[in-house]
Amino acid sequence: MDFVNLCHGLLASWHDKQGKTNETGKLLLWIQGENDKTHAILRECKLSNSSYWFCDKDKSIVTNKNHSFFTLNGICGELNDGTAFQQPIILQNEVGYLGIIMKEMDGEIQCLMQAKIEPGNVNNVQISPTIQATESNFTQKHGGKKPNYLDYFSDVSRYQVIYDGKESEQCSRFLGKFNRNVAIFVDEEVEVLSNFRWMSIGQIKYLATHYPNLVNMDTRTVLSCLPYELCHSVKDVGPAETTLFAEDESDSLFAILTSFREIAKHHYDLIRLDQLDDWVIDDSGMRCRREYPFEVRYFDIDIQGREVTHWNQPLVVARGEALFGLLAVNCGDAIRFLIRIKEEIGCADVANFGPTIQMESNEIDKRSKDVIEILFFSRLNVKEDVLVDTILSEEGGRFYHEENRNVLLMVSRGDLPANLPSGYYLASYRTLRQLIAKYHCANIQLRDLMSLYGGNL
Repeated sequence: MDFVNLCHGLLASWHDKQGKTNETGKLLLWIQGENDKTHAILRECKLSNSSYWFCDKDKSIVTNKNHSFFTLNGICGELNDGTAFQQPIILQNEVGYLGIIMKEMDGEIQCLMQAKIEPGNVNNVQISPTIQATESNFTQKHGGKKPNYLDYFSDVSRYQVIYDGKESEQCSRFLGKFNRNVAIFVDEEVEVLSNFRWMSIGQIKYLATHYPNLVNMDTRTVLSCLPYELCHSVKDVGPAETTLFAEDESDSLFAILTSFREIAKHHYDLIRLDQLDDWVIDDSGMRCRREYPFEVRYFDIDIQGREVTHWNQPLVVARGEALFGLLAVNCGDAIRFLIRIKEEIGCADVANFGPTIQMESNEIDKRSKDVIEILFFSRLNVKEDVLVDTILSEEGGRFYHEENRNVLLMVSRGDLPANLPSGYYLASYRTLRQLIAKYHCANIQLRDLMSLYGGNL
């Protein structure tokens, strides 16, 4: 597909909330049908009863007999602001595929999406990318079947690549974890398996913003990587897109982030699990003696319709609901988004850009708030200027029933201080997309919120 038609196809797909290929109402019935026929049983179990997972002899890590998927280690250290931390953390030194096949249909781009169940999903089946697979999955280390459509992504050079880049995962739970986010455009006919459907970008955004926990995290991060800003160079995109895709200031913002990374006094050490002084590590899991956003438990899992139907594994269990918020700011000439530098325990490069608000469940009511956070909560509490306010799940392959509140608010530039507090920056959508595509420094919470923009209409 040539450049101009690709731009028109992306924008047409973004604006299509009801669907030319599959109506939104029919997609909802399809998802319900997939849920009705998909059975999942999870039971908490003891680690000592597992034939696959175990704590090694010196109680340093929890791993499995094939040394695949991931391990649970201890980590301790101190953030740049002096905050000390110690907790379990997931080490998964493999890069998985999060990929969407796209095709032009009736003048707009359609995405081949999957109804997929993960053990930790709060509602079993969610709308997932065409492929969502760890390296252990697609190399079949677990003995299961090869993931559907893997051949499309094992050699993407055969197709028109819309996006292909490694992006970070949750840096408060993983240490230096990345997944490969890929979107490819194909001209050929694609076999549509029973648990797959074509959807427009607008449908996915609409479903994510109107139906809690329906569109999974992996879909959202791939959507945020799509190059909508290319459409600005096409003359008839319309005034709405012109104000959204304002100038690119990613170079200067990345220079600021680089300076922060260079001077930040952030350090950590990997330690044995039994050296986590604040944590109880036993046969049932890992629990902090004080208030903490998560714990770890062990589960025995039966799920029909997956590559492997019975297994056991650790899952990270959230304690409460985190809050992620992004201010869209009407600056007169353009819409810009208020982002901030966010340092995190497991960030491979100390810090990335995050959303305006990124608070764990134990921070929302107890942490002192700056002027921007006070503005955000004052508007949210009275439901003023709310574009999106929805509950969405984290990835169900590692996290059990973890739901977070995702909020987009629209304010004017005059609502903000003339001089923004340290660490906050205004950025156009074009700039945000370049922070992803060029510098890979937008964290997953920011990317998820970006994916929701435009889905509220």
